[in-house]
Amino acid sequence: MLRGDAMALSEESIRFLEENHAQNSREWFLANRERYLLYVEKPMLELAGALAPVINAIDPLLNVRPERVLTRIRRDTRFSRDKSLYKRSLWLVFQRARGMVGPLWFFEFNADMHRFGCGYYSAPARDMARIRELVVSDDKRYRIAQEALDAQSLFSLEGECFRRPHYADFPERRRDWLERRNIVLMHSSRDRKLLFAPDLASHLSDAFRAVAPVYAFLAYAHDTLDMAELPYAGLSV
Repeated sequence: MLRGDAMALSEESIRFLEENHAQNSREWFLANRERYLLYVEKPMLELAGALAPVINAIDPLLNVRPERVLTRIRRDTRFSRDKSLYKRSLWLVFQRARGMVGPLWFFEFNADMHRFGCGYYSAPARDMARIRELVVSDDKRYRIAQEALDAQSLFSLEGECFRRPHYADFPERRRDWLERRNIVLMHSSRDRKLLFAPDLASHLSDAFRAVAPVYAFLAYAHDTLDMAELPYAGLSV
């Protein structure tokens, strides 16, 4: 929970993101920078700090420094057809290293919705092959992850699937993992009352703890490709 003089996200946070995106002007942003710092950056950094203990407990290798976790509001337009200067959404991304190669935790919000969870931004093919191998073999870490999924109703598995079924003979629960090209455990919501709630961090922390074994499974699959198995606190959070 945010405490003391900490600020929660608010309608002002949404309003700034929308106006800034519409103006699409560095001059406008600089003239309104104090609004950005007060209504967007400050509450997001404080949310990141409040989430740091549970993220660190799940995987001590994840970066929890708020200034590294909060994504930049300025877009990188060098390789994009969309030349809009500023983002409509902002993220907190807890990852081990820059580049989003391995599994990570995230929180995102914009004027339309907010969403959060864990998984891959874009899973390497070798990671997905390893995940399928562990699911097919009914690895104990997969079973623990599946039990955590079954015990909750907030998150669902998402991610692009194969165009044609590859594992039709497997039970439906396993196919939900096996038929995907990418894996993301996601919850999406339009509930602004929750988004703006002072106890948003507590809500997210409880949600992350509940599905920590899913992240632990993905991280194990990613790491064992390099024969670098590590102990994951996420299995006992």
